[in-house]
Amino acid sequence: DGIYVKGKLNNVDIVYTADTGATKTVVSEKFYENLPVEWKPKLVKKRAVITGASGEPIQLLGMGHFEIKLGSVAITKELIVAKIDDDALLGMDVLHDESGGADILISEGIIRIRGESLPCEPYRTRRVRAAEDLKVPGFSEAIIKVCIDRRQVENDKFDLLVEPCDEFTSKSGIVVASTLVNIQRKVAVSVRVLNPSPCDVDIYTGTVVGNAEVVTECSNPIFDVEDPDEERNMCSMRRVKLRRSLSQMCSKVKPERKGVSVEVPNHLKELYEDSGPMCSSNEKERIVDLLIKHEAVFSKHEFDIGKTNLVEHVIETKESKPVKQPPRRVPFAYAEDEKKTIEELEKQGIIRKSSSPWASPLVMVRKKSGGVRVCVDYRKLNAVTVPDAFPLPRIQDCLDTVAGAQWFSTFDLTSGYHQVPVKESDKYKTAFVTKYGLFEYNTMPFGLCNSAGTFQRVMEIALSGLQWVTCLIYIDDVVCFSKTFSEHVERVTEILSRIQMAGMKLKPQKCSLFQAEVKFLGHVVNKDGVRPNPENTGKIKKLASSKVGYRSAAIYRFSLLL
Repeated sequence: DGIYVKGKLNNVDIVYTADTGATKTVVSEKFYENLPVEWKPKLVKKRAVITGASGEPIQLLGMGHFEIKLGSVAITKELIVAKIDDDALLGMDVLHDESGGADILISEGIIRIRGESLPCEPYRTRRVRAAEDLKVPGFSEAIIKVCIDRRQVENDKFDLLVEPCDEFTSKSGIVVASTLVNIQRKVAVSVRVLNPSPCDVDIYTGTVVGNAEVVTECSNPIFDVEDPDEERNMCSMRRVKLRRSLSQMCSKVKPERKGVSVEVPNHLKELYEDSGPMCSSNEKERIVDLLIKHEAVFSKHEFDIGKTNLVEHVIETKESKPVKQPPRRVPFAYAEDEKKTIEELEKQGIIRKSSSPWASPLVMVRKKSGGVRVCVDYRKLNAVTVPDAFPLPRIQDCLDTVAGAQWFSTFDLTSGYHQVPVKESDKYKTAFVTKYGLFEYNTMPFGLCNSAGTFQRVMEIALSGLQWVTCLIYIDDVVCFSKTFSEHVERVTEILSRIQMAGMKLKPQKCSLFQAEVKFLGHVVNKDGVRPNPENTGKIKKLASSKVGYRSAAIYRFSLLL
C-alpha cells in the first residue's frame, strides 16, 4: 500500500508515498488546493493521459513547478496535479533521476536518496473495502459494513479515521461519510454512504470504498453501535481532542451566565456570539460543541470556497452557432477594480484564460458592501440555451411549512454558485471578453438562465430527505426550523454534516443560528407566524402622498387616494 517519507512541498509539510511503479511524481488536487496562495504555483493545462494502478484514467488538473524537499535534498520539478488519494506520489522521475537512483531499504526502514538516508514513516493508510453487497437507492443514504486492513497495527492504535476515496467517488458517484472507528474488535465496522444521483448504485464485496488512517488522540466514546449478529461491539465512535497547537488558532469566548472559558475558532467567534440570544448557559455550551465539531464547513476567509462533485452545470445549446460580442467600456471608476478582481478570480481557479469562439461582455456591479462583483451579460447565450426544467418550490408553500416552529437557523454559502463546477465540455461557452483578454469560468457564474435550477438541484441532493421536514431550500436560502432546542441541535447538526459531505462551505457572517426570529424570502418568520419584512415595506409606507395629478380637480379627494 505504500512506503511513506516525510518532507516538504513548496515549504508545506507533507508525507510522500514512494511509488516505484509511477513514472511521474503526482500531487493531489486536495493538497494543491490547500496550499497558501503565495506558495500555490499556477497550473498549465496539458494534453496528457495518466492511468492509475487499476488501469483507470485519472483526472488531470494541470502541471506546475514545485520544490520538493526531502531532508536537506531540494529538487525543483514540473509536477502533475491530479485527483489521487495520497497527498503526493514520488515517482521514478524523482526516485531515479540524473543524480542517481534512490534505495528503498524496507528491512532497515529507510529510503536513501542522493546520499541522504531518511526514515520511512510507519504504515499509514489502510484500504477500506466493502464487506457486503449493497444496493444504494437514488437520492438516499445507507449504512454499509466495511473491512479495514489490520496489518502493522502499532502500539495498540486501533482508532482510525475512515475517509472517502476519490477514485471510488468519481467512478460510482457514492460519497462515503468521514467516520471515526475502532478496529480493536475483529469485526466489520459500519460507515454511512450517500447516493446523490437519481439512479440506484450497486456496491460489491471487496470494492475499495475509502481509506483509513490512525488517529493519534482519542477520548471517551460518543456512542457504540451494537450488531445483534455479533457478540461484541461492531465499532466505537470517538471524539478527537484538539491538539495544543490548534488551540493557538482559537480565541477564548465566555458563554453568558457562566465563567467557564470555551474555545471557539476565530472565524466563528462572531457567529457564536450572535447565536441563541435567548439560550441558557447549558444550551450555549451545546452550541459551542456543535461549532467546534463542524468548524471545517465554515469558510475562514472570502476565498475559502468549497467545491461539490454532486452536480456539474451543463449548458445545452444544441447546434447553435457561437455568439460573439465585443467588449463594453468599463467606467473609469471601476478600472482598477476590474483588473484586481479578474486577477483574483484567476488566481483562485474560478476563471481561466480562454480561446473560445464564444464571447459575452463584462459588466461591473457595485455590491451593497461597497465591493465590486464581476457579472457577465449572458442574454444572447441564454437565448440559445435549452431551459432547465428543474422546478423551484412555491414561496407560499415554504412560508406555510414553518408554522408552529419556535427555533430557526439560516444558512448561506460562500459564493455558492462558484462551488458548483461547470461541465468541462461546456466551459468555453461561458467565455467573457475584457480589455485584458478572453476568460472562461471553471465554476458556475451568475447570469446563466439555468444557474438557479442547477443550484436548487445541488442543494436538494445534498439535503435530500430533509426538505419540508427539517429545512426549507429555496436556491441559496436555507432555513432550519424546529419546535424545541434539542430537536434543533439535531437538525442543525444533520444539515452541517450534509453540506460538509457535499464538499461545500458556508459563510459564517451570513449564517444565523438558534434564533427566535429570522428573515426568509422577504418575510420575517417567528413562532407567531409570518409577516412582510419591514425593510421592504418601509419605503412604501414613507412614500409621500401626491399633491398634484392630471385632472385632479375632477377626482374627489384625489390627493388622499395614494
